[in-house]
Amino acid sequence: MGDHEGGDKGTMMKEVEKRFRVGLSFPGEHRDYVKDVAEHLADELGRDQVFYDKHFEAELARPDLDTYLQQLYREKCDLLVVFLCEAYEDNEWCGLEWRAIRDLIKRKQADSIMPIRLDEIDISVISRLLSIDGCVTVNGRGPNEIAQVILGRLGINGEKADPAPSTNTIDPEQRKREIDWMEVLLNRRFNGLDSLYIALHGEERKPRTLRTILPSELMPTTMVFKSCLDGQEEERCKTERSYHDVLQVFRELSERTAPRLAVLGEPGAGKTSSLARIALEYAEKALRDPSAPIPVYIPLGQWTEEGQPLDSFIQKSLGNLGPCFSVLIEQQRVLLLLDALNEIPTRQRANKAAQVRQLLEDKRLVSTVVTCRERDFQGDFNLPLDTLTIQPLKPGQIDEFLHKYFCRFDPEQGEVQAQALFWQMAGGEQVRKAWLAWEK
Repeated sequence: MGDHEGGDKGTMMKEVEKRFRVGLSFPGEHRDYVKDVAEHLADELGRDQVFYDKHFEAELARPDLDTYLQQLYREKCDLLVVFLCEAYEDNEWCGLEWRAIRDLIKRKQADSIMPIRLDEIDISVISRLLSIDGCVTVNGRGPNEIAQVILGRLGINGEKADPAPSTNTIDPEQRKREIDWMEVLLNRRFNGLDSLYIALHGEERKPRTLRTILPSELMPTTMVFKSCLDGQEEERCKTERSYHDVLQVFRELSERTAPRLAVLGEPGAGKTSSLARIALEYAEKALRDPSAPIPVYIPLGQWTEEGQPLDSFIQKSLGNLGPCFSVLIEQQRVLLLLDALNEIPTRQRANKAAQVRQLLEDKRLVSTVVTCRERDFQGDFNLPLDTLTIQPLKPGQIDEFLHKYFCRFDPEQGEVQAQALFWQMAGGEQVRKAWLAWEK
């Protein structure tokens, strides 16, 4: 161990210009929150100055990632921000990153480390930290506020971080309208949402709103993603991938600038519920963080008035938030969710499809998701978007879901109830007997 790792070397290391001004270490359980922090930091410092793993996905696709990450955290970051929580100590990758952090402490470079506590964990349970060590506690603060604290620390460390714009620039009346809109959205009863849930015998059927969605109760689905590369069908096929969760797709797309996505499928496939899940996730973020994008859910099936401009229809659909729509676009805070493109009246499609296309070209939109029946996504509706096609459910998927659902609520009788409903859906007792006979 000895003299070759002395303090002079630590001092020299600080004088070397680092690649990143900030590096973020965190457990995957809190990725959504940390991602928002990273985006705010990138807006101020530049995307290439903030080490957040998803921003460097290609670079990190390598066999020696464990040692490479430790080198990045130990030698390439001016400030290493560590998001601590109960899951951090047990996370395998966090453990590897923590070795680099421990080495910085050993080399008396603790001023390059900034602990941030995500929950009520006693930081002394993390090795090499003491209860007397200082840390920032999130305690309900939004990602933008935590980003401002990190930027302030960069100033303490001698960096040239310019003061970030205040989040208080949003007009209080506008913010009130935003909150009212998101409360309406979260308590909205979406058409078809009830059909995604199965009522147990004797269970009271309550209206399902976004706030009562339980992902574990959603029907399992397979979705095929195709990237839109200037309409080149050959290239689309090369980038085809399968997913089981629309949020996974949308989060990946959100890593790039202004993603545009069309969710396709047959009636009842789950297009609206996919949009609802995105709306839920981002509405809850926007309630916590005043600078976050606002999910703007627009049911195009209600756009039936001939000659009504799309902008006018959107403002009407937003109720009290309507007058703020153009302001939100200027603020680059609109997450546009257009539901049921195919329900636009047939005789009005050419004109209205052109308006939709024009709106989608607005670079100020954070991102856009459009749902449409697959067979109608052609002609006037053939928009230049990435596509996510929901595949029909297979009998095995339905059977597996029913067993998990019923057994979770009734471990004793769940198996019997699941079997009974499955065969009822399949066609009844005669179909069941025919299947059992064929299996023999």
